[in-house]
Amino acid sequence: MSKHRLLILGYSIFAQNKIVPTVLNHPKIDLVGIASLSRTRKIAASIKPYGNYEEAIVNSNCDSVYISLRNSDHAEWIKKSLQYGKNVICDKPIFLNLNEAKDCIRTARRNLLIYEVIPYLLHKQHNIAKNLIGTKEVKKMSVNLGFPTLPKDNFRNEAKSGGGTIYDQGSYLISAGIYYFNTLPKKVLCLVNNTALPTTASILMDFGNGEILLAHTGFEFEYRNELSLWGKNFGLTMNRAFAIPPDFLASLKFKSDDKEEVIKVSKDNVFKSMFDEYLTILNSKEFLNQQNEILDRTRILETLVRSSQSGKLEEIN
Repeated sequence: MSKHRLLILGYSIFAQNKIVPTVLNHPKIDLVGIASLSRTRKIAASIKPYGNYEEAIVNSNCDSVYISLRNSDHAEWIKKSLQYGKNVICDKPIFLNLNEAKDCIRTARRNLLIYEVIPYLLHKQHNIAKNLIGTKEVKKMSVNLGFPTLPKDNFRNEAKSGGGTIYDQGSYLISAGIYYFNTLPKKVLCLVNNTALPTTASILMDFGNGEILLAHTGFEFEYRNELSLWGKNFGLTMNRAFAIPPDFLASLKFKSDDKEEVIKVSKDNVFKSMFDEYLTILNSKEFLNQQNEILDRTRILETLVRSSQSGKLEEIN
């Protein structure tokens, strides 16, 4: 069976450190090129470089395009890739607003796959956590997710590029809430330090029936990457819930009926799992669920941004 031919648009640090090594070692994927407007010289000699995105899409004979560009450039190059008949994988947040999402999904119709990169939930610790919780109801979720001040030239420091903590970290909170509460939030409140470019945020998501997610995020903190779940007769915490390196030994602390245990989790490469999942969905030709999930997450993200501007609890329409 021939390998799936993948082109990468954008040579971000994330692409360099996470995506390219994974693709080069994946038994079912062939990296047919990397397109970059500014970092062509950094591309390894064994990989075909392109200095123009559209030329790369047209001439690389790729099956799928992986987009690792500034957030504000995602929609343009997703749509362009789809118009050339290519499936798309894109870094989170895949879209900045619902109009972008709807436009690209109309272009894809049911013929092409659009896949958003949120790989952390594929780590085995989250499956273990679900099994530990079992039939117990999660009622409260707490998240602390942040890191120190970014370099000045990082696009996350630019509002026009889709920067700020809501766009950068909101996808994690939204997806975690949906995963553990098994439903969509009904209302959100997002309080930020700067409405023009939020670098810190405190976020509340109300999922109904007393199910609440409370999170603190930002770029101005000591590094933290924690998630806690709480319900009747149980509590669970993760010390590294979201960005999880392949060589990291995760652990869960689970307490139930006053008995506490620490569960060690073996190493797991979520990026390999992500590409495995992508190929499985692609082969199934069942793309509608992916499209609907992207619309749901984008609608919630858009509402978080609206709340950050109003400073009020906003209903998700």
